[in-house]
Amino acid sequence: MLPPRHPARMDALNTLAAEMQAAMADEAVLDHRLRHTRSFNDVQAVDAGHAGVIPPLQKIRKTNLSEQLFAGSLKAVQEDENEVAEVVIVCEPEGATLTMGGLHPRGSLYERPVNIDSAKAQHAAFREVLRAHGVRVLTVREILAFGVEERMGARVELEELAADTLTYRIADGHDPADLSEGDRFYLSDDYKRSVVSAMSTSQLIEICLINPTVTLLPSFRDTGLTASYTFEPLSNLVYTRDQQITTCRGIVMGRLRSQQRQKEVELMSYCFNKLGLPVAGRIVEPGFLEGGDFFPMGQDLALVGVGLRSNVEACEQLMARDLLGTRRLGVVRDDFDRDQDRMHLDCVFSVLGERCCIMLETIMGADSPTRRLVDEYVRDPATKKYSLAREGVEFAEFVRGEGFSIIPIKHEHQLAYACNVLNLGKGRIISVHAPSAREIVKHEAFTGDVQVIDFSSVTSIGVTVRAAVAVPQQFSAVKPVGDRVLVKVDKEEAKSVGGVLLPVASQTKQTAGSIVAAGDVGSVKAGDRVVYSKYAGTEMELAGEDHVLIKEEDVIGLMPAGDKIAALKPLGDRVLIKCAEKEKTTAGGVLLASDSGDKPNFGTVVAVGAGKKAEEGKPAEAPNVAVGATVMYSKYSGTEFEEDDESFIVVRESDILAALS
Repeated sequence: MLPPRHPARMDALNTLAAEMQAAMADEAVLDHRLRHTRSFNDVQAVDAGHAGVIPPLQKIRKTNLSEQLFAGSLKAVQEDENEVAEVVIVCEPEGATLTMGGLHPRGSLYERPVNIDSAKAQHAAFREVLRAHGVRVLTVREILAFGVEERMGARVELEELAADTLTYRIADGHDPADLSEGDRFYLSDDYKRSVVSAMSTSQLIEICLINPTVTLLPSFRDTGLTASYTFEPLSNLVYTRDQQITTCRGIVMGRLRSQQRQKEVELMSYCFNKLGLPVAGRIVEPGFLEGGDFFPMGQDLALVGVGLRSNVEACEQLMARDLLGTRRLGVVRDDFDRDQDRMHLDCVFSVLGERCCIMLETIMGADSPTRRLVDEYVRDPATKKYSLAREGVEFAEFVRGEGFSIIPIKHEHQLAYACNVLNLGKGRIISVHAPSAREIVKHEAFTGDVQVIDFSSVTSIGVTVRAAVAVPQQFSAVKPVGDRVLVKVDKEEAKSVGGVLLPVASQTKQTAGSIVAAGDVGSVKAGDRVVYSKYAGTEMELAGEDHVLIKEEDVIGLMPAGDKIAALKPLGDRVLIKCAEKEKTTAGGVLLASDSGDKPNFGTVVAVGAGKKAEEGKPAEAPNVAVGATVMYSKYSGTEFEEDDESFIVVRESDILAALS
């Protein structure tokens, strides 16, 4: 709070408050535009996978929606390079960061000068290709923007991130003590926070990406200060794989060799936290680890390349802190080549399928002057420690010993990024190099297909399709909290185990399964086989199986495996009714299906639930209908089932219109 004896500062804050109101009004326009982008919708989908409801605003601060729902038990893992990609994170090549980087490509670690408009267009097409393969594509900018308009906690956290990256300093040769008390305020964190609080979302994001420093020089006129600006843009954030690896244990934040890229790691860590994907560990000094040097090869083996970028010290940290989750680690040493064109392991090697890979042919063989050598470490199950088992095994020999067939890549093709392919799983490969793609698809060991895309403007930055994506991969553990349950969905078949057709109209979405985990619920438990509402819940894939996270109230009833629909035990205030046959009349001769094409909306009560959950200390009140009664129900209510040419429907008590006799 500013002392009232400084009216100039009070006027400044009043002006900022007015500007903030105007900026927040503009925010709705930005949010509307972002809301309709594909990536923003993908962020919503991932976030919805973590939360069915928005927590109270006061509880969002310093937390995230996933932790609210899953109590921190969600983690992202990748066991194998050949796993199906579910979620990827990319950074679009646009904005001030790329513009600044393009001013001096060599100093920004770019391969050659870049045309930003062409790079943006090619990257956008690349994202659409990923989505066409069923991958949810999240962009860094839209993760940062997500929820900022609707949730004050999200906005405040983005403001704090921006404030941390924005630096105010006094010019060299000057001392803040030489300034008046009023002017010293404009160097303070209080003033900086008032500035960022007035900014739009796009301004805040841009600050996070360009890391500005404002140097202030006393002018003794006008406002009393003159500003100059320097920036440390995250021009290489578009290499989104480098900042981390994803192992069997989860996300491990790396440590980049280039000092100018260190801030990228913290920004990506912020994005993972916002998505509710906890970080399993971090590489610290003296270790260096970049994502292009890591390949998960299954639950038994992981490969890490060491050379120009990653080092042995990082591998030692991965093993000592059990951040791999594999029995073995293969450290692939680049002792002889050490060339910028082959700086990472994925510059010379990539996995194409379960037992198929590509490798630069000039590094293969014990006599190659640029060969790679593998040191194999094995984890002792008793001590939980890794020890060296084999040393200096030629890389191609090691890979063949793992049962892989190797498709050789020519040297000139490698220089055109032929080895840097993106494996989406199930034999789906994306490449930027057509000649090598032809060789791959003709090889007898490869059973998938390759899609070639134009990435020439993006590769001018040095970015390939593999380097352009971070792969958090699949969710490995879900712990429902509150009134939610996790259901493993029945296999998609025309009929369930009990012969029940679920649902009536289509077999494209199952509505039955077994509860594998439950929160604070009373009517169901883990192990129960249930039928649930067709439109309820959040779908997800765990360990290759379809699951759905639903509220307890969306569970229609219990259905023991092998039983008929008539054995369904409705839950809550639901009632199971056997539908009357079409055109049937009541005992009084009343025709209750007025239109010849309509289904009847009455039938016989087969089973009745125990009633809605009552207030604490009071018993549940069962629906006021009896088994065997004939009832009329609302025409468009309930969930329908068919079995042996008979129709059933489960409705709530409130949907029953009348008892008929």
